Amino acid sequence: MPLALFCVLLIAMALTALYVAGLERLQFFPVTAVFLAAMFLLYGRRPLWGVGLAALLGAAALDVVFIRVINLPLH
Repeated sequence: MPLALFCVLLIAMALTALYVAGLERLQFFPVTAVFLAAMFLLYGRRPLWGVGLAALLGAAALDVVFIRVINLPLH
């Protein structure tokens, strides 16, 4: 595995660990939006307004599905 790909993998794993830790202390929607934006940026998605929009829409969709439809207590 090339070194650059290995570094991206390690960063993705660290971001995921921070996401899980953040969910224990903060609300689902903002933590998920930040996580999604960070992952999009890590994997090279651009422009920034698109990353922000996709992160917010993705977090909103996950919020609706997991909290409102399935009734998981993620708050």
